[in-house]
Amino acid sequence: MVKGKTLRFQKKILVIMAVSLVLLLLFFQWQVSAAENQVFDDAGLFASAERQMLETQTDALRSEHGMNFLVLTIEDAEGMSSEEYADSYYEDHGYADDRYHGGILILVDMDNREIYICTDRDMIYYMTDDHVESVLDTGYEYISDGEYAQGVRKMLDQVDGIIDQGLDESHYMIDRDTGKIVHYRSLTGMEILISLVISLAVAGAACMSVYLRYSRVHRYEYAVEQNTQMKFRRRDEHLINQFVTRRRIPKNPPPSSHGTGGGGSTVHRSAGGHTFGGGGRKF
Repeated sequence: MVKGKTLRFQKKILVIMAVSLVLLLLFFQWQVSAAENQVFDDAGLFASAERQMLETQTDALRSEHGMNFLVLTIEDAEGMSSEEYADSYYEDHGYADDRYHGGILILVDMDNREIYICTDRDMIYYMTDDHVESVLDTGYEYISDGEYAQGVRKMLDQVDGIIDQGLDESHYMIDRDTGKIVHYRSLTGMEILISLVISLAVAGAACMSVYLRYSRVHRYEYAVEQNTQMKFRRRDEHLINQFVTRRRIPKNPPPSSHGTGGGGSTVHRSAGGHTFGGGGRKF
């Protein structure tokens, strides 16, 4: 009798565990699906075909550059400025700490009547202040005339071209509040070679030190066959996903000018503590 009750109890536990596992998997799948989407038309400015076009474009850009390309439209900024809303949205939805190495958010704010560009991490260096102004120039007329999807598409195309120009040490970020400047830094081939030689020299010295220390110690032979056992356990490993990050470094960077080349990116601290670049324009 007791044994029967125990079996029924164990079955209930197994059923509860199975149901919980299924719900957990469904929740995880929903989270992944939500995270992959990059077009959020909360203001309802895009037709279905236009939204699909932008989703295809942003997916292709993220796959090519390894960064986020977000598009957001809103009707209510909840009392915030466009900058505050864009920063908050980017942070609250986990983009500031995700597996990508930066990104951009293009916000069409119908409440404040502003087009705003928010840049994060590596995208800050790519999108200098001149670049931000140039991209705003590109989308301004379209968005002012109500051609929202066309304006955003053109802006994304230009951002793609800017990234293709690559980065060099003429790119830097400057803190809006403190004036602190941080230059983009990339290692040259000679610097990499010197670092490798130094690393090998340090590793070689450490190995030699250990060898000399133990070469003076009396040799002890352990009876392996008599004192050890060997057990084999099978373990399978499956590759689930793979991400490759690419960054273009131009051999001959173009000269700095409005909308092209190197330059500074003004940054600020958000309420959540992250550093963002960007800028906006009223329409």
